[in-house]
Amino acid sequence: MWDDFKRQLKKQFNHEDAKNEARAKLRSLQHKEGNIWEYIKEFQELLSEIPSMRKQDVLFSFLDGLRGGVAKMELKWHSVQDLASVIDVAESLIEFKKGSCEFASATQT
Repeated sequence: MWDDFKRQLKKQFNHEDAKNEARAKLRSLQHKEGNIWEYIKEFQELLSEIPSMRKQDVLFSFLDGLRGGVAKMELKWHSVQDLASVIDVAESLIEFKKGSCEFASATQT
Protein backbone atom coordinates (compact mmCIF):
# COMPACT_ATOMS: atom_id res chain seq x y z
CA MET A 1 0.00 0.00 0.00
CA TRP A 2 2.81 2.43 0.90
CA ASP A 3 4.76 1.44 -2.21
CA ASP A 4 1.67 2.08 -4.37
CA PHE A 5 1.24 5.50 -2.78
CA LYS A 6 4.91 6.38 -3.43
CA ARG A 7 4.64 5.17 -7.02
CA GLN A 8 1.51 7.24 -7.66
CA LEU A 9 3.06 10.31 -6.10
CA LYS A 10 6.24 9.93 -8.13
CA LYS A 11 4.18 9.37 -11.27
CA GLN A 12 2.51 12.76 -10.82
CA PHE A 13 5.81 14.60 -10.52
CA ASN A 14 8.10 12.52 -12.73
CA HIS A 15 8.90 13.63 -16.23
CA GLU A 16 10.50 11.79 -19.13
CA ASP A 17 14.06 12.81 -18.20
CA ALA A 18 13.67 11.22 -14.77
CA LYS A 19 12.49 7.98 -16.38
CA ASN A 20 15.46 7.97 -18.74
CA GLU A 21 17.84 8.64 -15.86
CA ALA A 22 16.32 5.77 -13.88
CA ARG A 23 16.68 3.47 -16.92
CA ALA A 24 20.36 4.39 -17.22
CA LYS A 25 20.97 3.71 -13.51
CA LEU A 26 19.08 0.43 -13.73
CA ARG A 27 21.19 -0.63 -16.70
CA SER A 28 24.42 -0.06 -14.77
CA LEU A 29 23.19 -1.40 -11.41
CA GLN A 30 25.27 -4.36 -10.28
CA HIS A 31 24.86 -6.69 -7.31
CA LYS A 32 27.88 -6.52 -5.07
CA GLU A 33 29.24 -9.68 -3.47
CA GLY A 34 27.09 -10.85 -0.58
CA ASN A 35 24.77 -7.82 -0.48
CA ILE A 36 21.62 -9.04 -2.24
CA TRP A 37 19.23 -7.02 -0.07
CA GLU A 38 20.83 -3.71 -1.02
CA TYR A 39 20.70 -4.72 -4.69
CA ILE A 40 17.02 -5.65 -4.41
CA LYS A 41 16.16 -2.39 -2.63
CA GLU A 42 17.98 -0.25 -5.18
CA PHE A 43 16.50 -2.22 -8.08
CA GLN A 44 12.95 -1.77 -6.78
CA GLU A 45 13.45 1.95 -6.15
CA LEU A 46 14.67 2.51 -9.70
CA LEU A 47 11.94 0.32 -11.10
CA SER A 48 9.29 2.41 -9.34
CA GLU A 49 10.39 5.33 -11.51
CA ILE A 50 9.79 3.30 -14.69
CA PRO A 51 6.21 2.03 -14.38
CA SER A 52 5.90 1.17 -18.07
CA MET A 53 8.77 -1.33 -18.15
CA ARG A 54 7.78 -4.72 -19.56
CA LYS A 55 7.84 -7.78 -17.30
CA GLN A 56 10.42 -9.57 -19.48
CA ASP A 57 12.72 -6.54 -19.38
CA VAL A 58 12.38 -6.30 -15.61
CA LEU A 59 13.40 -9.94 -15.16
CA PHE A 60 16.26 -9.62 -17.65
CA SER A 61 17.58 -6.48 -15.94
CA PHE A 62 17.42 -8.05 -12.50
CA LEU A 63 19.21 -11.23 -13.60
CA ASP A 64 21.72 -9.30 -15.66
CA GLY A 65 22.77 -7.24 -12.65
CA LEU A 66 23.34 -10.27 -10.43
CA ARG A 67 26.90 -11.20 -9.66
CA GLY A 68 27.90 -14.82 -10.08
CA GLY A 69 26.77 -17.36 -12.63
CA VAL A 70 25.54 -19.84 -10.02
CA ALA A 71 22.83 -17.50 -8.76
CA LYS A 72 21.69 -16.74 -12.31
CA MET A 73 21.56 -20.43 -13.22
CA GLU A 74 19.64 -21.26 -10.04
CA LEU A 75 17.07 -18.54 -10.73
CA LYS A 76 16.63 -19.73 -14.31
CA TRP A 77 16.30 -23.32 -13.07
CA HIS A 78 13.44 -22.24 -10.81
CA SER A 79 11.73 -20.78 -13.92
CA VAL A 80 10.76 -17.59 -12.16
CA GLN A 81 8.22 -15.56 -14.09
CA ASP A 82 7.94 -12.33 -12.12
CA LEU A 83 10.05 -10.02 -9.99
CA ALA A 84 8.48 -11.07 -6.68
CA SER A 85 9.35 -14.73 -7.36
CA VAL A 86 12.88 -13.95 -8.46
CA ILE A 87 13.46 -11.90 -5.30
CA ASP A 88 12.11 -14.69 -3.08
CA VAL A 89 14.39 -17.26 -4.70
CA ALA A 90 17.42 -14.92 -4.63
CA GLU A 91 16.93 -14.24 -0.92
CA SER A 92 16.49 -17.95 -0.17
CA LEU A 93 19.76 -18.70 -2.00
CA ILE A 94 21.60 -16.20 0.17
CA GLU A 95 20.01 -17.60 3.35
CA PHE A 96 20.90 -21.15 2.26
CA LYS A 97 24.48 -20.10 1.50
CA LYS A 98 24.77 -18.33 4.86
CA GLY A 99 23.38 -21.39 6.67
CA SER A 100 25.78 -23.68 4.81
CA CYS A 101 28.74 -21.55 5.85
CA GLU A 102 27.61 -21.57 9.47
CA PHE A 103 27.15 -25.34 9.33
CA ALA A 104 30.58 -25.85 7.74
CA SER A 105 32.35 -23.72 10.35
CA ALA A 106 30.52 -25.50 13.20
CA THR A 107 31.56 -28.93 11.93
CA GLN A 108 35.20 -27.93 11.58
CA THR A 109 35.60 -27.15 15.30
